[in-house]
Amino acid sequence: MGNTIETPEAQPLAEGSESDQAISKFRVKLSPTELEQLNKLWAERVGPATDKVDLGQFQTLASEAAHIFPELLALNEPAFVTQLFGVLDVDHSNSISHSELLGGLAILSKGTDIEKARLVFHIADKNGDGNLTKAELVEVMTSSVYNGQLLVCLKSGLSRDESERAWEATKTELQETINTAVSRIFDADDNNDGVLSEQEWINHCNSNTEIASLYKFCTGQFLEPASTSSTSSTLNETPLSKEELTAAAHKGD
Repeated sequence: MGNTIETPEAQPLAEGSESDQAISKFRVKLSPTELEQLNKLWAERVGPATDKVDLGQFQTLASEAAHIFPELLALNEPAFVTQLFGVLDVDHSNSISHSELLGGLAILSKGTDIEKARLVFHIADKNGDGNLTKAELVEVMTSSVYNGQLLVCLKSGLSRDESERAWEATKTELQETINTAVSRIFDADDNNDGVLSEQEWINHCNSNTEIASLYKFCTGQFLEPASTSSTSSTLNETPLSKEELTAAAHKGD
C-alpha cells in the first residue's frame, strides 16, 4: 500500500490507563450483531478453542473485521494494525486475546473522545517512551490522511490504481497541510519541552481541534465539512473533492 511506514515496537497501554481487563470491558459497546460476526470470524480463522493470536493472525482478522466496521478503513493499513497490536499487547506476550481484539475494536468504533485519544497516543508513540514528537505525529497523520483520501477516492468511483495515482499527485500539497496541523497540535505542549506527554495530550483532547480531528483520521472516519464545523481543523480540508481527485488521478494522461 502507498505510504507504508516503518513501525518500531509499540508501547502497550500502561496499567492505570487501559490494562488488559480495561480494554476487554469495552466489548460491551459492541452490538449483538457485531459481536456475533466477530465471534464467527474468530472461530473460522483461528478456531473456537484458541484464545490468542500472533501478529500475522491479528492482521488477517483486522483486515476482515474492516468489512464489519466499514468506517474503520485504517484496519486495512498494515502499519496501523502493527502498532495497534503492540498497544493492545498489554502483557508483552506477543499475542492478542479474543477479548482484547473485541475491546480494541470497540474503542476504535464506539469509544469516547478520551478513550480514543489515549489509544491514538500510544499508537503514535512509536518508540514507546511515553512522549510524542513532531516526527511521530507526522508519520501517523500521513498514514491516516492517506487512508481518508483513499476512502474518498473509492467512494467516488475511482479504481485502486487511480486512487494511488491521486495520492502521488497530491501528497506534497497534503504534507504541508499535515505539517501545519502538527504545529497546531503542539499548542498543547504546556511546559514547552518539545514533546507531548500523555497527560498533555489528554488534557487538550477536546480543546485542541487538531487533536480531536486526528481521532477520526486514525480510525478511518470522515470529518465534518469545514463549513459546518464551528471550529475548523486544518485536517477538515485534506480529503479533496471528487473532481479534484479525478483530475489528480489522470494528470499527465
